[in-house]
Amino acid sequence: MDHRAFCQQFGCCEQLNKNKRTREPESTRSSGLLPIVSGRPVATETELRESNKLHNNVVKWNEFWPSALNVASACKGVVTAGGSMRGAVAEGRLEVLQVCKLLQCVRERDKPQIEKLVRMGTPDLINMAEPQEGEGVLHLASAANDLDMAKFLLGQGARPDAQDRRGRTPVMRAAELGHDGMVTLLAQNRADMRLVDSEGRGILFYCISPTKRHRRCLQVALDSSADVNNVSAEGKPLLLLACELGQDCQSMCISILERGADPNAASKSTGRTALMEASKVGALELVRAILEKGGNGNALDKKRIHAAHLAAEGGFFEVIRVLSAYSANLGLVAADGNTPLHHAARGGFADCCRFIAQRGCNPKIKNQEGLIPRQIAKEGGHKAVVKELRKAERLHGKYSRQEPKTPTSSGL
Repeated sequence: MDHRAFCQQFGCCEQLNKNKRTREPESTRSSGLLPIVSGRPVATETELRESNKLHNNVVKWNEFWPSALNVASACKGVVTAGGSMRGAVAEGRLEVLQVCKLLQCVRERDKPQIEKLVRMGTPDLINMAEPQEGEGVLHLASAANDLDMAKFLLGQGARPDAQDRRGRTPVMRAAELGHDGMVTLLAQNRADMRLVDSEGRGILFYCISPTKRHRRCLQVALDSSADVNNVSAEGKPLLLLACELGQDCQSMCISILERGADPNAASKSTGRTALMEASKVGALELVRAILEKGGNGNALDKKRIHAAHLAAEGGFFEVIRVLSAYSANLGLVAADGNTPLHHAARGGFADCCRFIAQRGCNPKIKNQEGLIPRQIAKEGGHKAVVKELRKAERLHGKYSRQEPKTPTSSGL
């Protein structure tokens, strides 16, 4: 079907004005193309408003068309970070016109018109995307959580793996908004759960949010073989992102671990691991799960910060105990000269100070500011901590002066 025939069939283009008996005076006629209302050119502002409601994005082609054509040309042949095509982008004027009309019908839930467009329009119109954002019909249905329309579009041949200009698929859009029913529907129709967007993020990145609906989306994606070791283009692993939300997403993190996520995956930019982030927010069960799965309790980030530093800073005594139980070194010194004992003293956590000192952390180490932990506690007015640290200094001095005994001949 050519451009003119399409316009006559669907009444959505202004070119038909040329053959109408009633024409505007040449002096008042716009240099652009005008929409049609009830088979005649728009003449009044009232009719123009009505036309805008009926035609939505199609009534201003004289403004939209040049930029749309340029974008369509630029999008041709673009691939995502995962190597998959983003889908067919409307390129010619007729294609763009038909796609925008189709998207309008999807918004208005006009199934008969959609069927007519698919049957009589450009081949494979149902899988074409508009050129500005690259959105297709399933992107709209997914964002609106319109299950009935999504089923109808899938029945018309819409492919669930179409990607927009940012590389997002319909199932990613649904997961981001927590539309678990839509995610389930698309998974049942074999949506590829291993595709990534232009930032290298797979569907599981879009599921990380502390709501029950997002948790169900995550479970559906995991059951559909989504990649639990996905790393974004900026170098952040999925598990690390989930652990940053800590307490609110503990069950999600544990589910990802149980599906085979690497417990030692670290950020390329900071060196932070999932264990460090979990320790920082005091997620006890998550810390234990990471260590049970083989997490390195003595890993350091690029600033030589250890999980114990972060746990001590927040005063998470039980987390420190678990780290110690898995042989974590509680006496490591960071690049700024601080030990976990410095952080616990600054926060006024007496129980943490006592435990860390008993596990071998030197209470007399000075940081880059020249301060030992007791001095930091004194400045903060933490009297109970000062008392514990004085005791720890005495015991450390006592045991450090003792020389190891050697066996004598009489004792043999």
